[in-house]
Amino acid sequence: MNGKPRYWTVSSVDAYSLADGTWFANGHYGAYLGGFDYADDVLRQYIYVPGDALSANLTYEWYMRTEETHPSNRYDFLYIRLRDTSGNLVATLDTLSNQSLRDTWQPATFDLLSYAGQSLRLSFEVDTDVSNATSFFVDDVNLWICRP
Repeated sequence: MNGKPRYWTVSSVDAYSLADGTWFANGHYGAYLGGFDYADDVLRQYIYVPGDALSANLTYEWYMRTEETHPSNRYDFLYIRLRDTSGNLVATLDTLSNQSLRDTWQPATFDLLSYAGQSLRLSFEVDTDVSNATSFFVDDVNLWICRP
């Protein structure tokens, strides 16, 4: 991996690689998004859900750490999104924030069968505010497809 996510396109305002060798659920690397003020990080990959799929499940694990101290305000976000091949938003699968469960790896699963026959762009998009940075970590991203 050499410090770069394999098979993923990376976009970071500060040109970070978004790969990290200290925060991962399994293996040797995970994705590290955010962690600084005004972060605008995106990790994306093109996916295809075959038209004849019997099931299509996206799975991954996530972890969040934050310096935010206000008990109820959401300031920093991780959006898990599907976009079309032109970049237009198709769906937001999940939104995590500095108020999400912290300091423990969490599994996530989404059924993508309703997108059968479509080429899409899966993206993990982080947006943080002006202070008290939040770090989001993503690992073990899989798209499990069952076909006849």
